[in-house]
Amino acid sequence: MLRKHASLLFFLSFLCATIPVFGQQLTQGKDETGKDLLKALGKATRIPRSSIENGESFAFALKFIFAEGGKIDTILPSKYAPKEMKQSLTQRGQYKDVNWEGIFKRKVKNKDALIVPVSIYDPVSTSQTFHEYNVDDLFNFSFPGEGERFVNCLIMQTFVIHYGKPKS
Repeated sequence: MLRKHASLLFFLSFLCATIPVFGQQLTQGKDETGKDLLKALGKATRIPRSSIENGESFAFALKFIFAEGGKIDTILPSKYAPKEMKQSLTQRGQYKDVNWEGIFKRKVKNKDALIVPVSIYDPVSTSQTFHEYNVDDLFNFSFPGEGERFVNCLIMQTFVIHYGKPKS
């Protein structure tokens, strides 16, 4: 009897873990534009184990700045991007297969920008570990040198990652 309940409990926990991801995929519709970017972001995101164990949540953004020919010039994390994730998320090479023209729906020009808001959290956590933000903190990028006041920019729909605590 206990074995039957254990397998049912495992199935229900697996189902609960997969529903948010499936639900997010359903809301994106049939449009394949940007799937390669989502895949690259998913591979680049490395959530620190200590953050998972503490049930921490993160809200930050990445700003992709382009050079001539549609190549990435710089990737800037916003003010509260986790230090542990900055290096893995801002390596330009991992985004080389992204169809930027498909995302921009035109040729990418020098100084074009794409802002990707990122939200990472454990949906079942009761932890209140979350930084207080103002909306300007989400879009506060530390510019190397001088930043331009106005650029052609797209803002992507929020990239959401749900995680669960590892079993001990």
